[in-house]
Amino acid sequence: MWDESWGGCLELLRDPFEADCKSVVPLANRAVIFETSEVSWHGFREIQPPDADVSRRSLAVYFYTREAPPRGAIPSHATFYCQRPLPSHMQAGYTVGEGDVRELQMLFARRDQYIKFLYHREMEFSETLSNILHSRSCRWGSRFAKLVKVLLPGRKYIGDPVFLDTD
Repeated sequence: MWDESWGGCLELLRDPFEADCKSVVPLANRAVIFETSEVSWHGFREIQPPDADVSRRSLAVYFYTREAPPRGAIPSHATFYCQRPLPSHMQAGYTVGEGDVRELQMLFARRDQYIKFLYHREMEFSETLSNILHSRSCRWGSRFAKLVKVLLPGRKYIGDPVFLDTD
């Protein structure tokens, strides 16, 4: 039998920024089936079994459809990871113990690692955008759009051209 205090329970959340969740203890022969979508926030807390002989085992299976569902479908993207909030028992007047310090250190380390990840991703995005804006095809497209505007003044276009200063 798995003890809930060991962590590792599947948590289903309505909002990833609130601590309120439905917790499912990982018991032998238990199955949880749910649709993964843009709002099916789920995860689990750190696993801390009482000794090395105890382990949590799980199997995840994903089924895909040929067509994306019409409601709530958005373009393909990376997985969004939301960092856990502070544990609910961390309130004014609470005395922090060794276990709490370890948990806080882990939460801060995860936060710092995620900030670093976002920084590097933003730098890559900025470099890619800069390469596009300074590309030959973008410069030619911008010049062509300016020419069209000069040759056909006063006309309104769907998605009026955006002019880039590339010189």
